[in-house]
Amino acid sequence: MNETAVRNLTLVNIGRFIFDYMWELKYHSQLPSELVSISPVTGTVAQGEKADCLLSFLPSQPLTLKQCELSLRVRC
Repeated sequence: MNETAVRNLTLVNIGRFIFDYMWELKYHSQLPSELVSISPVTGTVAQGEKADCLLSFLPSQPLTLKQCELSLRVRC
């Protein structure tokens, strides 16, 4: 509680084409939206490059994230 848990997520483009990405967080309950965040939310990754994204979780009370869904959309 009241401490930030952080994870680095790396997107690697091993393909032949540039791609755009967009993270989407969905809450299936009344969880405050500031509990979980990801940055940057959108971006572009060139061929042979990578992008680092930071996923943060800052709970103010004991809880689980069973009602929270993170998805990644990739578009060439």
